[in-house]
Amino acid sequence: MNTLKKKIPLPAAVFISSTAFVIPHLIMTPILDSGLVYALIGIANLYLISVLFSIIVLWRGNIWVSCGLHAAWNYVLNIILGLTVSGNDAKMDGLFLIGINKLNIINGSEYGFEAGIATTVITIITICVILYIWKVRSDNNGIQ
Repeated sequence: MNTLKKKIPLPAAVFISSTAFVIPHLIMTPILDSGLVYALIGIANLYLISVLFSIIVLWRGNIWVSCGLHAAWNYVLNIILGLTVSGNDAKMDGLFLIGINKLNIINGSEYGFEAGIATTVITIITICVILYIWKVRSDNNGIQ
């Protein structure tokens, strides 16, 4: 993305970078097997989280925080909680036995939290909070 943003407008660079993030997630997992609604929410959430990661990369000036967040998400859901991540079942029980009593649109059903409305809401709120903090800090201190 950092190379792209020098050659094309920033929104286009973020979109291309996000698409490069989303495509492997779609190829690796059978998102359509979970149903059309879950697939649409899952794809939207993959784009949202990629936009969030892009904003963090731009704000912090490097990719490592976003890489760490991505790894932490996968690790916590899969290893710690033993939950499905992007349609891939956990290979073992988690350290904590968390059961989802009812699979629905809020928790992403069988595909996992990536296809749930809860993830959509939390990601949008997080994007707004980070953009607000970034703006306030740059306005007050001239520091990005």
